[in-house]
Amino acid sequence: MSEQLSSYISEQINAGVPTEKIKAALKKSGWKDTAVLDALAALKGPTVVPGQPSKIGLYIGVFLILLALVGGGVFAFQRYSNSTSISVQLAPSTEVPVMEEMPESISEMVSEQDMYGTMDGREFMEESTHSAQTMIVGTDYAKMVEALAADLPSCSPRKISFTHFFDGTTQSKEIIGQKDKGCFYTETLPNGGKFECYFSDQQLTELTSSLLEEMDSYSENQEEGSLGFSYSSTESATANTNAWQNVYNDSNVCTLSGYGS
Repeated sequence: MSEQLSSYISEQINAGVPTEKIKAALKKSGWKDTAVLDALAALKGPTVVPGQPSKIGLYIGVFLILLALVGGGVFAFQRYSNSTSISVQLAPSTEVPVMEEMPESISEMVSEQDMYGTMDGREFMEESTHSAQTMIVGTDYAKMVEALAADLPSCSPRKISFTHFFDGTTQSKEIIGQKDKGCFYTETLPNGGKFECYFSDQQLTELTSSLLEEMDSYSENQEEGSLGFSYSSTESATANTNAWQNVYNDSNVCTLSGYGS
């Protein structure tokens, strides 16, 4: 799990997400502060300060200034020689190699500085895409959950699938329909876990209201997650903990099975 944590933090840092947002998302997912800080310390490297000139750029600037001074001196000397009719033979000049192109690394550094100067962490997360795995974030995921919640009171079948942000596995949330025990709802979880719930009509109404309140907070924060019917509005569960919060645990409405620690 520590390798997954380091890989996730490294990916977010390379994507330009601020460290505080990374720590907040991981804390909400159940990670301890000490584990997150240790992973960040291990990944910490030299900081690039936006707007700070590179040493290569400084060397180029000094070279151009010296070249201008030498050229001005030669021009003045030639004018003086012509006006006094004195023939002076100058020593052959030594050619100095001129850099025709700016090194690729400098161009990349400038483009990165420009990008981070005009785009904050939230906008970067919304605009970025991942070719290997599609990460559902912010309002897009919340809209899918809202549509699922709209069908819950009537127990109309609906299924959504998404890539879990923590481990990249494809998970699903599904209203299967009315069964003998009530409205049958199920969620698949990372590490092979599964929630199966049978809700009565009264529980459907209560749960829909609770879910929509949680979804509003989720949408405003623009955070990744796995919002679901089986969690309370105050605590969300993640792939690295067994402390799942079940709204109807006492009445055995929902059962958890196959979840690996």
